[in-house]
Amino acid sequence: MLVSATRTSENADGIKRLHRTRQEKNMRTGYKLITLTEEPETLIDLRIGITSPGTPYACVWIYGDGFSNGSGTATGGNYDLRGHAVYNAFKSAGWKIDPYISGHHMIRDAILAVGQKLTNDPLYLVEVHP
Repeated sequence: MLVSATRTSENADGIKRLHRTRQEKNMRTGYKLITLTEEPETLIDLRIGITSPGTPYACVWIYGDGFSNGSGTATGGNYDLRGHAVYNAFKSAGWKIDPYISGHHMIRDAILAVGQKLTNDPLYLVEVHP
């Protein structure tokens, strides 16, 4: 599925302290999008934490054409909570992801879509585990 990203610069709320604390204490997985031109450079750093009740918290740092960051969470059921938390984190950082993120591979596709808006250099996505 083709995922697109658009920089909106509206709704750029940044990272909420509560989201960052919960994500940091319950880190499960993360992604780094890097480019290797002269030296390795991180373009996107996304981290996902999941608390013991199952609530995901996502924090994203976006470097490149200006710096932005954001955080998101999701509650409820019958949909992909991690994807929704990541979607909200990008939205909070001022990026619109289309379509809605659902599933592990769409999280990767969303990161790559934002990265392709930041640079034309080759991109490398690394999955990080604590």
